[in-house]
Amino acid sequence: ARVDDPAAFEPYKRASVSSTVLHDAFAGKLAVEAIENDGPPVMAVGADSLPPELRQLAEDQGADPAQASKLFQKMSGKLFNRMHKKTGATKDEQAQAQAMFMGGGQDTWNSLNGQRVRAIISVLTLPDNWRSPSQDEVRDAYQVSRLRQRAPRMALMPGDKEAMDAVPAALDYKPVYMGRK
Repeated sequence: ARVDDPAAFEPYKRASVSSTVLHDAFAGKLAVEAIENDGPPVMAVGADSLPPELRQLAEDQGADPAQASKLFQKMSGKLFNRMHKKTGATKDEQAQAQAMFMGGGQDTWNSLNGQRVRAIISVLTLPDNWRSPSQDEVRDAYQVSRLRQRAPRMALMPGDKEAMDAVPAALDYKPVYMGRK
């Protein structure tokens, strides 16, 4: 069920946290530390590949975010091809730079909405490892586990065993969504 009222979370807040801090977390006024991303930047595809600020600007102006993303990728691709010719950077370095430019170098938990969710979670009685395993790990393991459930003799693709090892009980997970309207 959708819940927008911080008072609904009062029974779940940590004993050391006041109601004011809970309300501040819901209002986005509670600061949280940035999460370091140790992996290389990954470039998203589609409307999600636009940096959040540009996607919002496109939506505010009535433009289709997917079309704006294609245009932005095309323009940035030309820019990075020119830079590649001048600097001699490898294609991998060029792709990483383009991913960072497109907003892929940032952990989604560091976005404004991600920070707000982390602030809210920090005042609730959830364990510190609430983000483990990640949504991507659960998604990948779930898909493989579900396919293996249907066809137990199915051959595994590269990475399938690692996905299943990362989340052995993927089929037991119950998704919980938190987002903005």
